Amino acid sequence: MKTMKNNTHIQNQQKKIFFSLIILLVTLNVNSVIAQVQNNGMLHISDNASFYVASGSFIFGTGSTTTTSRTASTYGKLSLASGVTVSGAATGAGLFTDGFVSTKSSSYFELPTGQTTTYAPIGITNAAVTNGVEAAYYLAAPTAVGINLFPTVSALQSVGYWVVKGDNNCCRN
Repeated sequence: MKTMKNNTHIQNQQKKIFFSLIILLVTLNVNSVIAQVQNNGMLHISDNASFYVASGSFIFGTGSTTTTSRTASTYGKLSLASGVTVSGAATGAGLFTDGFVSTKSSSYFELPTGQTTTYAPIGITNAAVTNGVEAAYYLAAPTAVGINLFPTVSALQSVGYWVVKGDNNCCRN
């Protein structure tokens, strides 16, 4: 009789553990629906590579650096899906992307671009999203670019410029 009580007690404990594990797994899965990436260190994205944030937010943590390669056609990029938010970007060493950032948002989106210690975000409006829009800021005189300005561009700042590529290159800073 005592053995039967012990077996029943063990089975009840196993059931409690099993149900606790199911509740834990369900809780973890519900919490993972919204993702968050916070860079608190050094993130470098090399040529032909991208760091893709599919949902949630990308946060520039204090003391972080986020850089990409800037090779003409094979640069790396921080890719942000439509609906991803960005926070923590600011003037100061590393609190922005020093290199290329892209988005597939069809709404106005501010890409957190800059170079060295200059934060120079660029607002992108991309109504016809197919491949998205990507941009990088260069802290150099625009005359170094060596190409003609688009006819509707009347002036550029003398210290820096953006390279913008994508479906619909309508931008404002």
